[in-house]
Amino acid sequence: MESKVRKIQLTGGSTYIVSLPSQWISRNSLGKGSEVLVTEDGEAVTVLPSGLKHDVVKRIGVSADITMSKLTRSLIAVYIGNFDTLIVSSAGHMSESVRNTVKQFAKQVMGVEIFEESSSQMVLQNVLDSSSFPFPKATRRMSLNVESMLRDVIKGIRERDMVLLRNVIPRDDDIDRYQWYIFRETFRGRDSGKENTYYLLLSRIMERIADHSVNICRMLTEEDTDLDMLSNVALSIMESSVRTVSDAISAFYSGQFDILNDIIDRKIQIAREREQASTMIGKTPKLSLLHRVLEEMIRIGYYGTDIAELAMDRYVSIREEIEI
Repeated sequence: MESKVRKIQLTGGSTYIVSLPSQWISRNSLGKGSEVLVTEDGEAVTVLPSGLKHDVVKRIGVSADITMSKLTRSLIAVYIGNFDTLIVSSAGHMSESVRNTVKQFAKQVMGVEIFEESSSQMVLQNVLDSSSFPFPKATRRMSLNVESMLRDVIKGIRERDMVLLRNVIPRDDDIDRYQWYIFRETFRGRDSGKENTYYLLLSRIMERIADHSVNICRMLTEEDTDLDMLSNVALSIMESSVRTVSDAISAFYSGQFDILNDIIDRKIQIAREREQASTMIGKTPKLSLLHRVLEEMIRIGYYGTDIAELAMDRYVSIREEIEI
C-alpha cells in the first residue's frame, strides 16, 4: 500500500478538491467525467471506482476446545465491529455445537445470513442495507418493543397470567438485536451526527429496562410466588414506573421540553413509593422475593427519569435559544 500526501484546494468558493494519483486513474481505466464512489467512515475517506464496493472480510478460527459462550461473545463482538463477510473455520471437521452456535448467531443479529457451508467452515454475509434503517428508526422500533414488554408485565401480574409473563422473557432477544445493530452502526461511523449520540444512549437505557422486565418475569415464574399478594402490593409501583418511561420516551421524540422537569422530579415520588411498599411487605413470608421484585420495578422508574434527562440534554443541544 503506497501513501501520498496531497494538498486540498478550494474552488468556486465552497468546493474542496484533491488530486488523485495518475497511476490509479490509469489502472482503473478512469478519466475525465468518470464517476468514483466516496465513502466516509469516521475520520477515514475511501475513494473507489464507481460500482465497486469495499468488502470488509473478517475471519474467526475456532479451536477444538472453545466454549460456545466464548464463541457467541466473539461473534457478537465481530458483528459490532462490522463485517461484510465473516468466515468461521476450524482446523478439522467443524463440530455440530459450533455449527449450531453460528446458525443461532445469524438468527440473533440483524441482516446476517449464512451464505456457504462446508465440513470445516461457514461463510456469513451482511445483507442489510443499513442506509434504509437509520438510527432514529431503529431506536424508535426498539422503544416500541420495550414499551410492549412493560405493558405485558403489568397485564401478567394483574391477571395472574404466568404464561404471559414467561412469554415476555424471550422477547429480550429482539431488544438485544436492536442494541447490537445500533452499536455496530456507531462504530462504522455511519450517521455520526451529534443527535445520534442521544439515540445511542437512549438505546442503552432501553436495553437495561428490558433486562429489568425480564428479571421480574423470571422471578415471578421460576420461584414460589403469590401473585395475589404481589399485585396488591407492587402493581401500582410497576404502573407508575411504566408511566414514567412512556412519558419520557414520548417527550424524547416529540421534544416536549415543558414536561421534562416534571418527569425528572418523579425521582422523589419513586423513592417515596419504594419506602411505602417496603413498609407494607416488611412482615410477609415472601419478604426476600417481593423486595427483589420491587427493586426491579423501581429501577425501571429511575431509568424513565434518565430518559427525561437525556431528552432535555438533546433538546438544549440542538437549539440556540430556549424559553424556561
